[in-house]
Amino acid sequence: MVWEGKHLQTRQFVRREVSIPARIELASEHADQIRFAYSDTACRMTVVDISEGGLALRSEVYIPRNARLIVRVSSPGQPGTDTVVTAIVRRCLLLDIRPSYLIGLQFLDVTGSERDALLKLAPCEPGTAPNRQTGSRRTSPSGAPGESHAG
Repeated sequence: MVWEGKHLQTRQFVRREVSIPARIELASEHADQIRFAYSDTACRMTVVDISEGGLALRSEVYIPRNARLIVRVSSPGQPGTDTVVTAIVRRCLLLDIRPSYLIGLQFLDVTGSERDALLKLAPCEPGTAPNRQTGSRRTSPSGAPGESHAG
């Protein structure tokens, strides 16, 4: 469990905030069911957080729940070393009217090396996450770093 401000977050894994370019492709089983009006633009997104169980993308396009995606996460400063994972959309929330969506993904069949490569892109230590407003680390009410697992 992790304390975020005044609220207790009961997540299985701690989220690590990032801002990393990514691209998506629809998995073959959904390629006939979903079409992007502007394929190149629609496929470019930003990873906004990473955890051991999945990641979140900021997007200008809506992606329906249960869609399976192939996600290519860029490695900053290392061209040609993208990490590629398969994931399923668990939520897609409208953030504002631009449009801007937050897409929550759960990893599918991710290997340990793929997970490690993604977590290396996140700047903070496990058990803490930068506060979006202040940049400081979140802590539990006792002042200890936030706990990383609910169980």
